[in-house]
Amino acid sequence: MSKTIACRVDRCLGCRSCEVACAVEHSASKTLRGAVRERPRPERRVTVQAAGAHSLPLQCRHCEEGLCQVVCPTGAIHRDEASGIVRIDEDLCIGCKLCTLMCPLGVLRISERARCTIKCDQCIDRQAEGRQPACVEACPTGALQLVETDEVEDEDRHLVAVNIVAALTGDGEAEHEIAGKAVRARSDKVKGAEKRHVVVVGSSAAGAMAAIHAARAGANVTVVTADATSYRRPAIPALLAGYIDTMDEARIFGPETLGALGIEVLAPARATGMDTKAKTVTVETADGETRALSYDAAVLATGSIPARPPIDGADKAGVCTFLSAEGAREILDRIGDGARRAVVVGASFVALEVAEALLDRGLEVAFNVRSRILRRIVEPQISEYLQRHFEARGLRMLTGEAISEIGGSKRVEYVVHKGEKVPADLVILGAGARANTDLAQAAGIRLAESEAVAVDHQMATSAPDVYAAGDCAEAPDFPTGRFTYSAVGSTGALAGAIAGMNAAGADEEVEGFLRAQADEILGRQIISVGHTSTMAEAVGLDVTVHDLPQPPEVDRARDEIVGVLLTDGEDRIVGAQVVARRHGSQYGWQVYRAVLTGEAREAFLAHWTSPRQKAARAADEARAGEVTVETG
Repeated sequence: MSKTIACRVDRCLGCRSCEVACAVEHSASKTLRGAVRERPRPERRVTVQAAGAHSLPLQCRHCEEGLCQVVCPTGAIHRDEASGIVRIDEDLCIGCKLCTLMCPLGVLRISERARCTIKCDQCIDRQAEGRQPACVEACPTGALQLVETDEVEDEDRHLVAVNIVAALTGDGEAEHEIAGKAVRARSDKVKGAEKRHVVVVGSSAAGAMAAIHAARAGANVTVVTADATSYRRPAIPALLAGYIDTMDEARIFGPETLGALGIEVLAPARATGMDTKAKTVTVETADGETRALSYDAAVLATGSIPARPPIDGADKAGVCTFLSAEGAREILDRIGDGARRAVVVGASFVALEVAEALLDRGLEVAFNVRSRILRRIVEPQISEYLQRHFEARGLRMLTGEAISEIGGSKRVEYVVHKGEKVPADLVILGAGARANTDLAQAAGIRLAESEAVAVDHQMATSAPDVYAAGDCAEAPDFPTGRFTYSAVGSTGALAGAIAGMNAAGADEEVEGFLRAQADEILGRQIISVGHTSTMAEAVGLDVTVHDLPQPPEVDRARDEIVGVLLTDGEDRIVGAQVVARRHGSQYGWQVYRAVLTGEAREAFLAHWTSPRQKAARAADEARAGEVTVETG
């Protein structure tokens, strides 16, 4: 019989003892005195939120099929059948943040340490030792209780228990709609797959998911990768901030995961050639041995290559990149040698995270972008809002023109931006990357106009039985179905899974991938779903941009919401962006659903509101009835 953490709303004082106890439990020292000194701060899994006149301790409810499980592109978030607890397999978590975007309660977070998702697991290890969960043990009024699940399934109690989340998701309607339309790769066995040998080139999220899904379908799989270790790319800023010591702490797709599926991994090894007629991949191993691997089907997941902009002086000592672990180590070496003034060149979320990490280390940091920040991800008015906020937080913004020179005698001493010399002793380039198509191009595989590998809706290339996915290839766009190049990790993982299934002999097809990205930078939660005007132009979609009004009942001084909606010619929502101070995911899942379902703008605005206010009304019902409200 399974147990769950339940809350008697009428007893909650809002004292936050549960938050403190949870933070201490997840600290390195396991003591309050030690926890307050740790950096980064210990990361709690429970949050006490004010909801009207009430306080609600919110933590993962371990939903039967929660939105987080629906959108997770790698299956990292899964239900443990024995305990009924929704858990996270860190070895599969790529740090894409989709789950944090989708949780209506806002209780999933990205760890500052390894940049993977963290959430409440009901202190399962403590329970195994016969102890109560930390939050339950610390609650002074008994508001939080660990109870048998069937104790909260009485009709009246369960009705109110469900009301908290039902109030947020439209009585489960949102889960059903999103689950019915979201792209989800199956893991079914495929007839005849056991006779097929699939060779996957690359071990990124796309490559690993291709290998895993081909193996689950029954195929024999070999992975060829130049990387000795695969790791979460979003963890590089954590390394720069000093939150982790090595990238091994952010390792993913380890040998225990791939080995359990019988996947052979050749690493480090390099695919030097491909004969699509003979169906062979030539591989050079670390010891210089060359061998030819025969395949029945192959998947190219060769990723991207950092593109160094043509800037005078870019070859000087003190100029680094951050798109690899090696580049991150070089940056740390420069800081160790005394670098104190950095200029970060880039336009992406990760570039901004790198700038924030360097600010956390005490460096003076300037951020340069040729046009505006996050140009492909948000609209101009959102860029302007974020720029003002980032400048107020101490990040100098050098926008509107790329730096024209990196000056100094032998090492970096300054950069030139719009004719002004900006002092610097460290320049970090991250202004883009290009698809790594060298292997595909040499094999005669067709490239698209974007210079990425051209594919169809099954992720098949122009060569028979050769598929491609991830940063090296295009992918179909949602909702247009047109092909575009967008190097987004979650899209790459889903495309890889479909490529792997088809390489094993399946017949999977995808209409298009809905892009969704989220991050928190310098105190602002940024959410972007579907098309932006820049992306829409690339696929020939005419859009109109509308300001998103502040949700009713939300105090702007406490929780300012800035956003836009993009609609097509029929006023259906095809894109949305939201910036919030807090509780961003409680708004993010609403716009995700609207874009995925093509909701009419007026219909969306009619129910656009603060989820916390809905939770407050549900709490009113709970207190009036003095019943147990399940929140864990």
